[in-house]
Amino acid sequence: VSVVNNHGTVLLDSYCRPAERITDFRTALSGIRPADLKAAPAFAKVQKKVGKLLKGRTVVGHALNNDFAVLQLRHPKHAVRDTARYPPLKRRGEDGKLRPRALRELAAEQLGLDGGAASAAESGLDPSKKIGGGSSTTGVAVTRPRKALSSGSVSRSHPSSSATIAG
Repeated sequence: VSVVNNHGTVLLDSYCRPAERITDFRTALSGIRPADLKAAPAFAKVQKKVGKLLKGRTVVGHALNNDFAVLQLRHPKHAVRDTARYPPLKRRGEDGKLRPRALRELAAEQLGLDGGAASAAESGLDPSKKIGGGSSTTGVAVTRPRKALSSGSVSRSHPSSSATIAG
């Protein structure tokens, strides 16, 4: 779980130990190994820290409903700015309905990032920085490193998304 402020300063960057046993870490996809969680604080402790950091703040990010679901947190709708829900950033599907775009695609278009830089943006990272001693796949996001460590298995996780605390 990682949280940055509107200046990119890291406020929280920590693995968390899920309440349930993980049966498949999917290390090749997630980058997370059993050893990464041995000394990690309990999910409830990290969840409480995130809740305190977000309280009274505006949260900016992409597909934040996934992040809040994984963290089992609620945040006032008026204090959420979600690029996945912002109509000017959506595209029309074949059925004519507006659909959210991948953060990787938005980063490439809006920020001029491509390749690894756009993938890093999807995990919430500045690709030139390493956070908390981790690899460049450690997410700087409201949720978690690269794949969710919710209750149980990484395979039940949501795609990583990026978020910033403003205000």
